[in-house]
Amino acid sequence: MAPILAELALIGLPAVIVIMVVSAVLASRQQFIGFFGDVQHFMWLTNTFKDVLSTGDPMIKREFFGVPTPYAYNPIVMLEVIASLLVLETSGSPFFTYNFLLLGFLLLNFCSMYLVLRLLRFGAVISFVFAAVFLFAPATMAHATGHVYFVVTFLLPLYLYCLYRLKQQPQKIAYWLGLAVISGAYLWVREELGLFIILTSALAFAVNARSTLHGRLFPHLGLWLAVVGLFALPILALHLQKRHYDHDHGVHTTRDIQEAQLYSSSPANYLFPSDESLIYRHLPVVFKHANKAEHLNYLGLINLAGLGAWLFMLVFRRDLLDSLLRGAPFLRALQWELTLMAAASLILSLGPVLKLNDSDLNLPVHGLYDLGLPIVDQLRAWGRFGIFSFGAATLLSVHVFRFLLTKYGTAARPLLPLLAIPALLLVTFDQYPWGTIYRHKFEVPPAVHEIKATPGDFFVLDLPLNIYSGALNNATAQLLQVYHGKRIVNGYSPFVHRPFEQRVLNSPLVCFNYPQMIDTPSDECRASTISKFFTDEDIGYVVYEKITWGYQPGFGPQEDAVLREKSLRILNQLTDMGALEVSYDDASYTFYRRS
Repeated sequence: MAPILAELALIGLPAVIVIMVVSAVLASRQQFIGFFGDVQHFMWLTNTFKDVLSTGDPMIKREFFGVPTPYAYNPIVMLEVIASLLVLETSGSPFFTYNFLLLGFLLLNFCSMYLVLRLLRFGAVISFVFAAVFLFAPATMAHATGHVYFVVTFLLPLYLYCLYRLKQQPQKIAYWLGLAVISGAYLWVREELGLFIILTSALAFAVNARSTLHGRLFPHLGLWLAVVGLFALPILALHLQKRHYDHDHGVHTTRDIQEAQLYSSSPANYLFPSDESLIYRHLPVVFKHANKAEHLNYLGLINLAGLGAWLFMLVFRRDLLDSLLRGAPFLRALQWELTLMAAASLILSLGPVLKLNDSDLNLPVHGLYDLGLPIVDQLRAWGRFGIFSFGAATLLSVHVFRFLLTKYGTAARPLLPLLAIPALLLVTFDQYPWGTIYRHKFEVPPAVHEIKATPGDFFVLDLPLNIYSGALNNATAQLLQVYHGKRIVNGYSPFVHRPFEQRVLNSPLVCFNYPQMIDTPSDECRASTISKFFTDEDIGYVVYEKITWGYQPGFGPQEDAVLREKSLRILNQLTDMGALEVSYDDASYTFYRRS
């Protein structure tokens, strides 16, 4: 074990230093590694979680124009948020925090698979190669530019290793405890991923029910249930609070099939989505699915080749397969568990509908929506479940390649290091959308410090206002709140917050919100009426952002121009009458202070 830990230190310590330097340099330039919107929203989640911890109240009250909002209206990603909060409190920089966290989780993913492969007695070189394969799993890298909570996959190899050791030594309490802690921690990564792991564990226990009964392992099962239950309690409490809130306010937060299909996978996504690659950019598209075009990937081809060799041996060369399994105790021990996990997760990762050319094929997930099962009707981005099938395939492929290299390719083994590192660098350079970094230079204006220093707990209104555009017109407000700490009118959750919507539309704020502003009578949008509303509701500052970060279906350049023209007209009227005064102006923002 000591030599393996030394290898991890040799890999990890220099990597941590590089990650810290890169994060610090990008923070000094106010740049995030990722797309606009989701990054800002995650940092706001961190800041909001800090409020929840300090007040003990899981209701969000400093956003959404003061409408009390259940914390569970947003993703419950407690593990990532706790880690983010620790780094943020230490560094004081949201830019450093996010970049360090994203790169750190990717490093953990690599080190986790490398550690497990070395514990399974694989060589250092082949462990390095397949740890890199796991690092570039589609469900990980497809979201590495925005959704940090989809990137956390380092628990999966550790979970499978604990399950393997548990089958070898079912009486050893340490493996039961490890399995329970990892299962519970997965709930804190994303509750649906944790539920999948817990159900996988339950299936594993069912498959091995005979040994459980004969071994009298009921106390061990009790320990597993107790530890998982402790992790589940805060998640359950937050969801119950949301359920009661929705019931009391007549809110329906279920997703329709179209929403659920967003970001779902396709069979090609099992390998890698590669829209922006240099080399593969002009190759034929494998599938057009949802809103993405996907191509094959170099490291993904390694997995595909390993699976192909496995199937060939299964069908045509059972003698080779038997020889492989004799030298692969991990595969022998978990053959049913890995098969069930891979099959179930692959089906889930396809989402509700598979789009092939111009035809739609309803999939099993569609049936789950039709049944109205709890939790299922809240989900989208089903492609995240693909990490389980990809992880199982990686562990299968690495056994196949070691067997083939040992039997047929002894002379080629020294070439592996010469091929592995260039391949890893090539994939990193070619497949990652580096343009997101320099495009996402988010400058925090110095005027936020004036807002922070101004006495009172007033609201800050960020314009343009479009409560239906998700993060597009609300992410800036959420990140700036991390700096100034005041209440904000804006808010963003993954679905339309109906009480907040009514609060906005039944007030003069409707004059700023697209598309209702178009049909709102001009006499309801008089500057005097809006000025009185700002005073009555204590809106102390208005921040007008001049940058348009992107568009979305139903909201393009023309809609954005209308929104900005009408908003600026009202702001100019308020300034002319003395209700607002410009306190700061640059190429990106204009800050208005209520006179």
